[in-house]
Amino acid sequence: MKTDKSFWICLGAVAAVMLFLPWALCFFAGPTDFMGIAWLLFFAVDPLCAAAVGIFAGLRLNERWSLPVWCALLYLAGAWLTFAMGEPAFFLYAGAYLLLGVLFMLLGAWIRKRTSKV
Repeated sequence: MKTDKSFWICLGAVAAVMLFLPWALCFFAGPTDFMGIAWLLFFAVDPLCAAAVGIFAGLRLNERWSLPVWCALLYLAGAWLTFAMGEPAFFLYAGAYLLLGVLFMLLGAWIRKRTSKV
C-alpha cells in the first residue's frame, strides 16, 4: 500500500499534539496549574484531535485507515510519559479516542461517498 505525503504530515501533527503538547504544557506550568491542564487535554484538545484525524482519515479511507489507531497509541505513549508510566486508566481514554476517531472516520467516508456521486 502506498501512503501519500499527507499521511505523514498528519501523523507528525498527531505526534506533536499527543506527545509533545502534554509534556510542554506540564513542563512549563506550575504545580497549581497541573490539574487544569490535564482536564483541558483529556476533555478538549485530545478528543478534538481524534475527531479531526478521523475526518481526515475518512476522506481517503483505503490509505489512511490506520490514523485513528496511531492517534490512540500516541496518546497512550504521551500520557504515560507525561503523567504516570503504566497507569491503566489511560487505556480507557485511549479506547475512547480510538472509538471517537473511528466514528468520525466512518462519518467522513460516508460524507465523501455521498457528495462524490452528485
